[in-house]
Amino acid sequence: AMSNGTGSRLTLDHGRFDRALFERLRKKVLHYVEEFMLSSQRALELRITTPRVFVHSTCTAAKPVDYLRELLVIGLLELGLEIYVNCDMSYIFADFDVASQAETWKTLWQRFPL
Repeated sequence: AMSNGTGSRLTLDHGRFDRALFERLRKKVLHYVEEFMLSSQRALELRITTPRVFVHSTCTAAKPVDYLRELLVIGLLELGLEIYVNCDMSYIFADFDVASQAETWKTLWQRFPL
């Protein structure tokens, strides 16, 4: 159903869903990630010199901006980490032209007149 584009209409049949099997598989996947992908020994084997961080966040058309997520990513980048995200955050690196803003914006809070 997912491959032919009807995946959005899928529902879970709780009567057939084996929760115990799901939990066993979930634990195995988490164990694998913790044991083999996140260990410093594994990083040496792969010759990873820059720590990598994957930031997974819900990005929707209704809520494309999440300031807490963006500040987290900026802080991690400033620490020198290599960051991977699951949504487009390129706008946080775009230049901001203050001159193109309205006069009322330029004196916002009367703190930093431009």
